[in-house]
Amino acid sequence: MSANPQTHRRTQHRFRNAVIALAVLVAVIGIPMMVLSEQRLELGYRLGIVPGGDVQQVASADDGQILIVVPFRDPGDAYGSAYRQRAQYLARPSSTGMTLDDLSTGATIEIPLTDIDFIAANDDGSTILIRQGSTPATAKSVVIDVATNAATELPQGTMSPDLPGDWTTPVWAKVGTQCGMRSVTSRYVACFPDPTLATYLFGDWQLDLQLYGDYRVSKPLFRGMGFVPSLGWTNDDQTIWFQNERGIWKIDLGPNPLDLTATPAA
Repeated sequence: MSANPQTHRRTQHRFRNAVIALAVLVAVIGIPMMVLSEQRLELGYRLGIVPGGDVQQVASADDGQILIVVPFRDPGDAYGSAYRQRAQYLARPSSTGMTLDDLSTGATIEIPLTDIDFIAANDDGSTILIRQGSTPATAKSVVIDVATNAATELPQGTMSPDLPGDWTTPVWAKVGTQCGMRSVTSRYVACFPDPTLATYLFGDWQLDLQLYGDYRVSKPLFRGMGFVPSLGWTNDDQTIWFQNERGIWKIDLGPNPLDLTATPAA
């Protein structure tokens, strides 16, 4: 016996209304989540879908602070000639120019620059050139001895010091490869793995920690937005600092973040 046509039409009507209501609900919730990427990443933090919800943001994009990362090579490096990445200073505005906080020792340096346009360092990272201005007519330059934190202001218009080293290549041109940001002692590597659509609906990039020489020992640390950041390590390899156009963050790793039972030689 066939179903009552009127009953069939009511069933179809209810089903159509349910589909329409579901589509409206998806649109109301889903479209803003697709467009509002910051809210989507925040949701990923709260749900534990992505790492880094508890990572400390040290400065926002509007704070005027600059992370100074110094790539350097160790002449006796048994692991190759690639640069290691040392987070050297956090530069912040002060009444006399800028204050540099040494991120490994806590020492502070005052320099008479109100902005930083260029940073270079010699190959072993022992001397840093910081410059405001891009031409001899406008240049104000300061040279810093990293070991003593002594700052020397160069004569007005002097673009670089009369010291051995490459003073024309900026430090950001010496950044490691996608998975080549080695720590100060070469114990770890910071990696930014290739994104996939399924996982990178929350954020634009991910920072992973790997054991240097063994990519299988790895740990995700942070999911972020914007450009891939510049990144460096404190001297003890226990803290990572990184910055992009959205701000500055730090991650305190501790002495054994990968739960290793043995400590490789530096």
